[in-house]
Amino acid sequence: MINLPPNPSIIKNGISSTLQFMLKKSKALDLFSLNIKDFWNCFWVLFILNAFTYALTAIILQKILKFEDDLLILKFAIMTVVQISLYSIAVNRLLILQKKEGSFFQYIIPFYWLQITQTFLGLVLAVFSLFFPGVIIFLLKICLVILFLYSVWRLGKQEIGFSDWEIIGFICLNYFVDLSVMIIFFAYISPFQITSV
Repeated sequence: MINLPPNPSIIKNGISSTLQFMLKKSKALDLFSLNIKDFWNCFWVLFILNAFTYALTAIILQKILKFEDDLLILKFAIMTVVQISLYSIAVNRLLILQKKEGSFFQYIIPFYWLQITQTFLGLVLAVFSLFFPGVIIFLLKICLVILFLYSVWRLGKQEIGFSDWEIIGFICLNYFVDLSVMIIFFAYISPFQITSV
């Protein structure tokens, strides 16, 4: 059963718990409720955050490339749902094949909260880029990505018991799914309807 979007306090608590895990103040499995309700909570938050990011991207693309598509933001929103859903299904099927289906919520819920926190901090850095040199923001973003990847490794290796190759595989699978859906999406919406200057 699909739950309704969570209230702001759940989002605040989720990001706060994620930061505690990333800073090694507590274990992820002690910070999150690993059940279907919390899965839908992080699913909704990740969807809303990614959809917002893609909406900004859509507006910028329309301004720079000078094309019109009234449904572009909606298409980006659909792409976000497809990306999250496909990755969830793929991870679940792989864990079932490995007879580790009990680890699904243990992995996917903290992983999505890590993605949410990374995206949120990325947006904060984007705002700071208006006031600080671009080089500093770029270095901070690299550090954020490294911290995200290290946190995912800690989650899988130290708390769930995945092998190094399993963790690498799940991380690569996430980027593969996102990139594949994005390529198909852009192939679908092109050629752009370029307007005359």
